[in-house]
Amino acid sequence: MHSVSIIIPIYNGERYLYQCLESIQMQGYTDFEVLMIDDGSTDGSAGICMEFAERDSRFRYKHKENGGVSSARNVGIEESTGEWLLFVDADDKIPDNALGNFMACRGDERTDLVVGAYAIEDKEKQTVEVLRVGEPELSKIDSANMLFLENKYGYQGYIWNKLFKRSVVLENNIRFDERYRFNEDRLFCVEYICAMKGVAKTCDDIIYNYVKHLGSTIGTMGKDLRILDDYTSSLYIYERMKECHFPRRTVSLSRDNLFFSYDFIRHNLKLADAEEQVRVVGDIKSRAIRDSGGMLFFADNRLRRFLSRQINHLRSNKIYLESLF
Repeated sequence: MHSVSIIIPIYNGERYLYQCLESIQMQGYTDFEVLMIDDGSTDGSAGICMEFAERDSRFRYKHKENGGVSSARNVGIEESTGEWLLFVDADDKIPDNALGNFMACRGDERTDLVVGAYAIEDKEKQTVEVLRVGEPELSKIDSANMLFLENKYGYQGYIWNKLFKRSVVLENNIRFDERYRFNEDRLFCVEYICAMKGVAKTCDDIIYNYVKHLGSTIGTMGKDLRILDDYTSSLYIYERMKECHFPRRTVSLSRDNLFFSYDFIRHNLKLADAEEQVRVVGDIKSRAIRDSGGMLFFADNRLRRFLSRQINHLRSNKIYLESLF
């Protein structure tokens, strides 16, 4: 059994796959296995995977029929043997000694989750932002709050900057929900934090390089109604926060996230039919108002959002102007 199982879902990823796998193979920390889950690729991805599998026994290749990234990750979970799970996307890479830094941050047996810093790179591979949690340890409640407090922690809904304890995943039957094609990362994090009993440790070292490639998921899904999964999954997360008996503040943060999802959809949805665009965005707005508890909550959220962004813009000597409704 290895210390870490690295799960990589792959679909037609030949352009960036080699550098991704190479960045893992070159790690100084060596007690890991790599599960390369080919989700029905039709390009040269299989050949690249088999090349690594033939020359390094830690790399295992498995082909499956196309079912989406969540189904591929779930197959990886079933195939894993490590104490910890790390998810990596095939078009990204991990920095030198990322695994060693990650494992050094685990702390003691109380730790159920490890959260590392990550760098966002543009298509020229230039780092444009580094996001760190900034607190060495988080309780279960603070770990849940972390998923929603973007102004404080940066966006932490991703899975690839986290180490998950495999025993927690298996004992609580936590899997990626294959119904959703958007926001599935944060949904997995929510289910995991609901189940965990220990604490989260954080690592200030950059353990993941997230590369913003052309033709991103947001840009692609924004052209059709798949992006609406963001709201449906956000509503499910809100309900799970209540079911898991988190404190009122945590539940309120997840309720606010319904409006953030509405904002995300109205800014990124790009339907060809203008009338359909207006109708769909209006429907999401109505659902957010209804699901959150009414117009009073909506108005309160809009006011707080405006004040928060205005303060941030004033700090940079800019004026914040945007339609809030």
